[in-house]
Amino acid sequence: MIQPQSGSTGIRPVHAFVVIGTLVVAAVVAFAALHFVVGLLWFVVKLVVVFAVVYAVAKMVLRHARR
Repeated sequence: MIQPQSGSTGIRPVHAFVVIGTLVVAAVVAFAALHFVVGLLWFVVKLVVVFAVVYAVAKMVLRHARR
């Protein structure tokens, strides 16, 4: 069984830096992923709006051409 070393007190400074570095990297990755997802959703919304406007204009033009 693993026994703790006598005299070790808590987290060493190197471990604290590793934890802080991991948190910073995780935050940057999460921000980038969120940015990508929001950007993709915004692109889809704009694309749907453009298609809706083109469809409405084409429908009005074709309806007017039939008369």
